[in-house]
Amino acid sequence: SVSTEVKSKIDELKSKLDKERQNFAKALTKSSKECESLLKEEAAKFEQLHHKFMKEKADHLQGLKDTVSKFEEGKERLYMRYEQQRKKEKTMISEQERFCTEKIAQLEESLNKKETG
Repeated sequence: SVSTEVKSKIDELKSKLDKERQNFAKALTKSSKECESLLKEEAAKFEQLHHKFMKEKADHLQGLKDTVSKFEEGKERLYMRYEQQRKKEKTMISEQERFCTEKIAQLEESLNKKETG
């Protein structure tokens, strides 16, 4: 009968559409899983790179701090040497002034003796 034939065609079409929807859903699920997997891989790569970068950054900063610290220590040593040298020079100059003063006094005394003698 016509109604059976129409019902059969409708059922056939419904079955075909359901199958196509299922295939589409499977393809979409597969694509989503592939995308999620790739995103996880890229996130893991990024995390590794970020970790490596942070470690290298920390190492570099520590190297800079060490360099500055070493420079500061060297600067302090040089300043101490400078101060010691300055004190030494002052002492030497004072000794030289004393020596010269004594010599001048001796010469004056000698001249006074000659003039009075």
